[in-house]
Amino acid sequence: MRVGCRSDDDCSGQHSCVNKNCIPACAPDGSSCGTGATCYGANHRAVCDCPPGLLGNPKVACVVVGCRSNSECPGDKACINNKCVSPCEVNSPCPLPSECRVYNHQPDCTCPAGYVGDTLQGCQKTDITCSGDFDCPSQTACINGACVNPCTATKPCGVNALCKVLDTVPVRTMICECQPGYQGNAAVQCDKVISCPIEKGFIRDDVGNCVCPPNTGLNENEECMRCPEEKGLKVDDRGRCVCALEQGMIIDERGHCICPVEYGYKLERGRCIKPGEKTPGCTSDKDCPDNRFCDLTTSTCEDPCYTKRYGTSPFRTDFPRPEMMVSCLSDGVQVEIRIAEQGFNGVLYVKSHSKDEQCRRVVTLPADSSERTEIFKVNFGNCGLIHVNGQASFVLVIQKHPKLVTYKAQAYHIKCVYQTGEKNVTLGFNVSMLTTAGTIANTGPPPRCIMRIVTKTGQEINSAEIGDDLQLQVEVQPSTIYGGFARTCIAKTMEDNVENEYIVTDENGCATDPTIFGEWDYNADTQTLQSSFNAFKFPSSDNIRFQCNIRVCFGKCQPVNCRGYNAFGRRRRDVSDVELLPKNETEVAVSETIFEGQLREEITIESNAILTFERREERLIDPTEAPDLQRVEDICVSMIGFIIALVITALLALVAVAVAVSCWLMAYRRRPNTSGPLPHPAEFPNPLFTTPEPVTEPSPDYLS
Repeated sequence: MRVGCRSDDDCSGQHSCVNKNCIPACAPDGSSCGTGATCYGANHRAVCDCPPGLLGNPKVACVVVGCRSNSECPGDKACINNKCVSPCEVNSPCPLPSECRVYNHQPDCTCPAGYVGDTLQGCQKTDITCSGDFDCPSQTACINGACVNPCTATKPCGVNALCKVLDTVPVRTMICECQPGYQGNAAVQCDKVISCPIEKGFIRDDVGNCVCPPNTGLNENEECMRCPEEKGLKVDDRGRCVCALEQGMIIDERGHCICPVEYGYKLERGRCIKPGEKTPGCTSDKDCPDNRFCDLTTSTCEDPCYTKRYGTSPFRTDFPRPEMMVSCLSDGVQVEIRIAEQGFNGVLYVKSHSKDEQCRRVVTLPADSSERTEIFKVNFGNCGLIHVNGQASFVLVIQKHPKLVTYKAQAYHIKCVYQTGEKNVTLGFNVSMLTTAGTIANTGPPPRCIMRIVTKTGQEINSAEIGDDLQLQVEVQPSTIYGGFARTCIAKTMEDNVENEYIVTDENGCATDPTIFGEWDYNADTQTLQSSFNAFKFPSSDNIRFQCNIRVCFGKCQPVNCRGYNAFGRRRRDVSDVELLPKNETEVAVSETIFEGQLREEITIESNAILTFERREERLIDPTEAPDLQRVEDICVSMIGFIIALVITALLALVAVAVAVSCWLMAYRRRPNTSGPLPHPAEFPNPLFTTPEPVTEPSPDYLS
């Protein structure tokens, strides 16, 4: 059996406690409100309200008097003089023979079948060959009643851009793309790309020219190849790697540049020396390879990293080459430095940015430390690191003193070369987007989005208890033309308090916490998007609503994969397409093999608000325990009442004790103070306090 209630607090917000029973605040027979009024329970009381289209005192009666705004009327009617009527019937703005139709409470003029024109010039009768794009063959659209190529008729693309037509339904879609070898905004202008084939070894110099790196030259395949002078090769004036014939080298029958060592010749420092000829020394650094210098004292090419040059030098030249690994990342450049010096105490920083905390790293190692690897990363936009013609570089300084730059400091030029290809911005248009203002075109009505909070059965509600199974439903009308998907949905309150906002789906449409708000699903029967959730609320408010960005598509939108689940958050793209596109490229059009889901526009809408109340659970007990429990509850009081009762009882007890003590003291003070001998037992009375019994006085002797 169910235990009854003691007060309204033991019942849900939609019920009240009457005779220890929770009954609905709204009477089932409708007597709580007036005729035609709607009743809903809130805070244990019946709340009455007149439904849309009715006015009056909801406690007495609601009568049909019309409307207050367009939102209370159907989409094909408007609120005029408190009545839902068609604006075309009241005051049609369309001249004959154009027809007036109402979309989203607003009149719209269209030419009937067999006529073309606009609202200014009127409709002219013509021989129409089509009424919509679906009546036209492939690669054509219905414009002014004729099937023509929309790219030729409208010319939506910019300079050096190509226009393509996709056979989408119900209207055709045009795609603007830059011509091969061009890049830019296809709707405005595409510029010619000066390509630099990095895959062939080319790089861009400081002024942006595409050249071969140092010590390399072009081969017969127009590729940059190493051209070492120590092997008898050189780079000529045309930038090609050729054989240095002036150094005694020859070209054999296979086309190879060789020194005929089989005949006694020998190759030294890029020169082919005849037998018996003395090896000439160097006279300048030009006579030595790039990694050597000419020691004039010995006329030999020496390694500058292991030899002190030109006598005593103020700079150290015998540094051990550090083991570094440079990683060229998408967001910056990362350097891994192996520090083998024990007790290293210094600073790593980017040159000219030593005071910027983002560009420096203090490294302190104990004296007995072992080898350690430090990771030093510089993000783009910080420390002067930017992209310049596909290259990013900075100078890394290894300062081996915590405060000073000494002769032990080392500096390294870190450079990353990024392969950048052509970047085309593809822009999509629909034929309906290109019609000018006032043009009457048979492109269908504009989309209209509706979002509601409903029950599992699809019934719209205005209140719920925490934990109730609800759904957020999104509908794009007309559904025969448009589809939609939702992204960046936010749960909020009517007060628009920033603190009372919670993101339930991210920018891709995937749920941030599926336990709070489920993934989007498409209901083919109702042609709506639905997401299930349990009713919840913010601590400081008793109402909740949702706001979402709805992207409208022509046809059905493609779903996105959220944690292995197809959710209609955004259009899904193949992995191969994503890998081929640059990260910063915005693509509006889909593959030519998909003729559905073309993006039209994005609309921000809000749902209806509902009241949310805390759930009051009723406790079930065993029938055999009910009498005892009932007796216990008959004498139970609340904690506050119990404390108050204890305090009152204690005060009354103190008053009673005080009265008793006062009475005793008064009685004690009024008792008489008697003095005398001690009392005697009854058997031995005190003669002083006894009264003798009277005896007869004897008669005188003279009378006898």
